[in-house]
Amino acid sequence: MSPPPITSSPTTCIACGDTQLVMTTIAGLSDPAGAIITQFKAEQASAEGETNAKAIAGESFELAKTRIYPNITPKPAPVIPTFIDVSPRECSTEAPAEIRALVVKGPGTFRDATSLRIVRRQLFRAGVRLAAILNELLK
Repeated sequence: MSPPPITSSPTTCIACGDTQLVMTTIAGLSDPAGAIITQFKAEQASAEGETNAKAIAGESFELAKTRIYPNITPKPAPVIPTFIDVSPRECSTEAPAEIRALVVKGPGTFRDATSLRIVRRQLFRAGVRLAAILNELLK
């Protein structure tokens, strides 16, 4: 099954934009998983060490707040100070008004090398953490 096409259409929900960001991150890689594993293999032990969901969410939110969202076009993008757990289908009713009003210019906003590296690293860490959790559950 082919991934959905990457578009540059604006998105108003950051969670929806995150999906396009991941698709942008792996675009053009013939073996996305292999490439990401090779790039970040040295970080496997440190990623396995953190499996607490709140700590992982906090780490991801801090990275997004400080390293990803500042690159959003148009600038400045509003960033709320605390993490709010909202599913994509709830964005239109639960996300703060300033976030709902945000229109992000699609994956073109995040095609810089720094953003792509951060997202690839987080994908790696997520996979390693999932494997560590499953290994623990299946003992």
